[in-house]
Amino acid sequence: MRSTKAPPTGVAQRRSRRATNTLATETRIMRSNHAKLTALVIAGVAATAASFAVAQAKNGAKAPDEPNPEQLIEMLKKSAQEENERQAAQDAMNMDPAAIADMIKMAGKPGPEHQFLDKLVGKWDVEAKFFMEPGADPEVSTGTSHTREGLNGLCVITEADMNFNFMGQSIPMKGVGVVGYNRATGEYESMWMDTIDPYMLVQKGSMQNGKLTLEGSGTSQMGGESKMRNVYVFDNDGNYTMEFYQPNPADPSGDWAKVGVIEYTRK
Repeated sequence: MRSTKAPPTGVAQRRSRRATNTLATETRIMRSNHAKLTALVIAGVAATAASFAVAQAKNGAKAPDEPNPEQLIEMLKKSAQEENERQAAQDAMNMDPAAIADMIKMAGKPGPEHQFLDKLVGKWDVEAKFFMEPGADPEVSTGTSHTREGLNGLCVITEADMNFNFMGQSIPMKGVGVVGYNRATGEYESMWMDTIDPYMLVQKGSMQNGKLTLEGSGTSQMGGESKMRNVYVFDNDGNYTMEFYQPNPADPSGDWAKVGVIEYTRK
């Protein structure tokens, strides 16, 4: 049986110092190797860039500026990302076809986030109020809207039929929209298009404090990019309102101004 008696104090101290020195030496070696590896990778990227520059010069083209350290780091990040994507694609190719089919089937089933969309489903009486300028009385338009479930609950599809009042003129308007949820981004996404200004407004956003906020833009046929933020606010009676905000051109900070609201009352 081995003795459990502790070694003399001097021996223990010498052993402790040797262990500490050994650990410190190994740590320095690891750091040195890491630094060498990093230097080799950066040198390799720099050499590749230099070779490309020489080839460009031989072909009569102007050689690009040498990349700075920040650019080298971005090049390394991009290379690593591309390698990860190639590996993911290779892993997918090696998967069992039945497993891939199961994954596709699961992706096509609605989740808890899609259940929120049920609040939008139904037939609605619609009253829209839009402010042509701050402080002015709103232009009031009325109509109906029908929202139904689409793609087995993955989205909802809305069709609107309204009389759009603008500067004393009543203009018939039809519109169609889609709202869904993207698991990959963790965001709700929407599209809207109507006959008043037939461009596609694409938005995305999230739920916060029971409100759905979507923000996006599109190229308006009435001139330039149109940015819009829509906020869905729900009451306890099963109805909801949609608030409209646009960047305030009179505000240098680019703050958003409320330009309209649509009230949806369930039929």
